[in-house]
Amino acid sequence: MMSSLLPLLDLTRLVEQDDSEAIVTLCERALAAPVSVAAICVYPEWVALVKELLGDAPIRVATVINFPSGRSSVVDLRDTLLLALNDGADELDVVIDYHAYLDDKPSTTETLIRQIKAIAGPTLVKVIIESGELVKPAHITKASEEAIRGGADFLKTSTGKTATGATLDAARTMLEVIKASSRPVGLKVSGGVRTTSQALDYVNLAKSIMGDAFICPERFRVGASALFDELLVSA
Repeated sequence: MMSSLLPLLDLTRLVEQDDSEAIVTLCERALAAPVSVAAICVYPEWVALVKELLGDAPIRVATVINFPSGRSSVVDLRDTLLLALNDGADELDVVIDYHAYLDDKPSTTETLIRQIKAIAGPTLVKVIIESGELVKPAHITKASEEAIRGGADFLKTSTGKTATGATLDAARTMLEVIKASSRPVGLKVSGGVRTTSQALDYVNLAKSIMGDAFICPERFRVGASALFDELLVSA
């Protein structure tokens, strides 16, 4: 059980006013695990330190952009993007302006992601649609479709900073959009996934829609530090 879930895990620490000691501890725990996680996700200012600490370990470094509100333009985000990329970020978890869907305003999702992809080049871009806030399947579908048209490599459910994180219904809608797109887009489930049982529910859902081959780090991730703790206890 542990060996099958750990490689899918994005071990995340997104604590405001964090300190280097906590980041060092996070990386040491990841390096000590019997199976490598997929990535460690931190705020942009910690990317360089995480990259240094991981060394040659087969763990990717992810960071968050436009987090958590999603309200900034690519012009405002450019300096942060370039810093993260120059410091060695392998993956960018980008929040869209999900408020536009709720307010029935024109969406900037497709343009924002296309612009970020142009700056990021080969760096993996995961697009956070904040599905717990969008709620309506039509909104989740539209945001997912526009993110994919913009060039998203992954769709991601949530920031983990709102009242409602991932849900199976939202994940199902996002997977159906991915399947209909005929593009190699992955899914990252995050926000409220704390137990092995919860994680396996999402794994089984993804298998039922996308097939067994979809369950690999290149296509499916779970963002959950609490799950990491549970998996290590059960080791």
